[in-house]
Amino acid sequence: AAAGNLVVANIGDVTVPSPLPQGEQDLKVTGVAGITANNARLQATGGSVLQEAGARITAAGVLGVRAGNGNILLPEANRVATLAASATGNVWFREASDDGYAVGRALGVGNFTETLGLFAGGAMLLDTTGTTAVTQAAGSNISAGSLVLRGNAGYALTNAGNAVGALAADGLGSPAGSDGTIQYVNSSSLSLQRVDLSGLTVSGLGIAGSETITAPIAV
Repeated sequence: AAAGNLVVANIGDVTVPSPLPQGEQDLKVTGVAGITANNARLQATGGSVLQEAGARITAAGVLGVRAGNGNILLPEANRVATLAASATGNVWFREASDDGYAVGRALGVGNFTETLGLFAGGAMLLDTTGTTAVTQAAGSNISAGSLVLRGNAGYALTNAGNAVGALAADGLGSPAGSDGTIQYVNSSSLSLQRVDLSGLTVSGLGIAGSETITAPIAV
């Protein structure tokens, strides 16, 4: 499918309308500037939300992302305070801020549908290069077929409504000041196992083929 490219520099809010122009199904953040905004809302009802190498997203407030028929693949050095995302396929999000971020809510504005927590119809990979733990707001649950936690900082994902089938983690607690502790609560039985990330593929960005993250982890 064709991709609608997006480059935004704005100190206010940014909301990308959906549906995209005729013939365009995927939304791609591109260009050196990427997106800089207070709050950013990205929605592709007919495809995926993607990110070009080097086109990071900076949102002082909330980043809300929805892919109505595909994946959310945002593997660059993003910096947001709150993340809410929903995709019928896979979700990959990387955060590079030492301030960490919280899983939370993105309010509905215009054609953007309100989004609470994180949802992936397939696999979800959360990746952080900072030193502050990723947290979640009350009611902002995580739901996915499998969840992989990767990077430097720890994770405090303790909502009783979280629902994933498998959990794995890798490389936590690398820098000074981060102990890499995982606190995770699931609403049902949970398998600690190898998680296949073959569906999380972005050309030239490090994850492709049959790469796996290996458990067990301490929960």
